Amino acid sequence: MALFQPVSYSLSGKTGGALLVELSCFDQVFFCNSGAEANEGAIKLARRYANTIKKIENGHIVTFDHSFHGRTMATLTATAQEKIQDGFAPLLEGFKYLPYNSEEALTALSQDDACIAVLLEMVQGEGGVIPADPAWVKKLAQLCKDKGILLMVDEVQTGMGRTGTWFAYEQYGIEPDVMTLAKHLGRAFRSALFLQKKK
Repeated sequence: MALFQPVSYSLSGKTGGALLVELSCFDQVFFCNSGAEANEGAIKLARRYANTIKKIENGHIVTFDHSFHGRTMATLTATAQEKIQDGFAPLLEGFKYLPYNSEEALTALSQDDACIAVLLEMVQGEGGVIPADPAWVKKLAQLCKDKGILLMVDEVQTGMGRTGTWFAYEQYGIEPDVMTLAKHLGRAFRSALFLQKKK
């Protein structure tokens, strides 16, 4: 008798999208090819939200020191690590970096009227396996809600059961506006997506 039985859900097309909506707090799914592309999609969604809903054309997305979001130009710029960005100047505009798990970051964000979105890893993988502090995350989520800032979680490394729940954000008692997934999503096949709420 096998100790572990493989889960046989289909995670492609309509069936997979419906399942992920059912498992999460999100309403819509966009499939793509890689974690970087999923994060690019989230970045584009944030800019579209800023332009059409908030009427902000020159807003920025906040990411955190030691984060990692990909190696395309936009996701490399979102990645707040000089060693990853080195040699690729000029980087794109529209990103601001704050310290992770820091009250200083919350204070800065509370005074920032140009922030359109926050892109957050629940556990920083490339930064040294650093989990987000639950109390800090709850304050951050409430601040985003109060200011109309999109809260986007990058779960490329942590989603699909890798931290003990389907998605790591569930362990923090929050509901993000956007989530990105990849890697473990397609088993041996390239697969990624981002999910969003209707709003």
